[in-house]
Amino acid sequence: MKVEALNIIVKESWSLKIKKKYNDWISVYISKNLEANFSSNNLKKKWINLHATALHNTGFIFSEYGSHAKVLNYYQKSYDIRMNGIGCMELVIQPI
Repeated sequence: MKVEALNIIVKESWSLKIKKKYNDWISVYISKNLEANFSSNNLKKKWINLHATALHNTGFIFSEYGSHAKVLNYYQKSYDIRMNGIGCMELVIQPI
């Protein structure tokens, strides 16, 4: 899958700039396409989790720059999406 290949490229890159752009792209793409008809509820949950993970990762990137207000903002957005879209029993945080 193309996204998996991108994940590997980004993961191997130590550039925070690249990681931020990648996570921004995922977040924007998913938020624009989240209302699409999904073949299953499970697939929609995966998209929601990916969106929340991208926001969480962006928060982590800002923590590396010392931008604490932005960190909290992105972590809160990630948490809210997970709680509203997936449910707390399915919460999984994936590291970047």
